[in-house]
Amino acid sequence: MESPLPSRLGILSEWRRLGYPELEPATLPLNGDDIPVRQGYDVDYPTNNAENYKAAVSAQGPDNLNTNLWWDVPHPITKK
Repeated sequence: MESPLPSRLGILSEWRRLGYPELEPATLPLNGDDIPVRQGYDVDYPTNNAENYKAAVSAQGPDNLNTNLWWDVPHPITKK
């Protein structure tokens, strides 16, 4: 049976798509002063899949929660 609640990634995708509800960054966020725009890679991914990890990072930018992905457009709230 499928859950009536969307997954966490589904909720994030809908928020990014709609820009609603208006969110404020956490008081002490781990990624600076912004709301994350993507999910980071697993901690062991650079070691276990080094070749593909390096290719992805060189194509998309740094592996951090503030790096927009190729399909991403400026967010309606953060304008990033």
